[in-house]
Amino acid sequence: MRPVIAVANQLIQLAQADQVVLTGAQLQALLYLSHGLRVASVNKPLLDEPLLALRDGVTIASLNRMGIVAGRPVKTLLAQIVPSADGGKLRERVLALKPDDPVRPLVERTWQRYRPLSAYELSVFLRCAGSPWDQVWNDPARLTGGLQTAPSGVTGEDSERAAIIPDALVRRWFRQQLIQEQKAQAAAEGLERTMDVSSRHLEETISAVVEPELRSL
Repeated sequence: MRPVIAVANQLIQLAQADQVVLTGAQLQALLYLSHGLRVASVNKPLLDEPLLALRDGVTIASLNRMGIVAGRPVKTLLAQIVPSADGGKLRERVLALKPDDPVRPLVERTWQRYRPLSAYELSVFLRCAGSPWDQVWNDPARLTGGLQTAPSGVTGEDSERAAIIPDALVRRWFRQQLIQEQKAQAAAEGLERTMDVSSRHLEETISAVVEPELRSL
């Protein structure tokens, strides 16, 4: 798993290189999509904290606490506030993925795939029927306290504990999305072939969106 801030900073750098200013909502959505693609490909989480379901969609508590929310523009890299080495004043520390970190290509691929979508379009996509958010937020057990929760990091109306979105739901939904994309691509190219979606051949099916080295993690 990687620190949320480190992955977020790679996405911010990719956006800056393309002269795009992300909003807090877009950054959170792109982090979720990166996490989902990795869970779907190698069944290992990307982020080091849970994804949460709130009324408006998928959210990440640490970013909420930093004010990385809604339409607020994210113009600079994110930093942690940590004590100095001598125990004196606090200082800022900018986290980043290592240059050779094998998840970097996946995060870049996520950016290339979803950068054309606005914050609104991302929100609609992530809350569509059958999505992990939909399955959690609309689960009757959520209203009766039957789901696992965590602090949302959001103040005000949504300050209550939020429902955790299990990685098992994320993995299953993203795998279905990737398989459907491959089927659509095959049909568009006029290929008459049957997509074998068994677990034995799934990594071959989704190879178009996952860098080869990730499958060895």
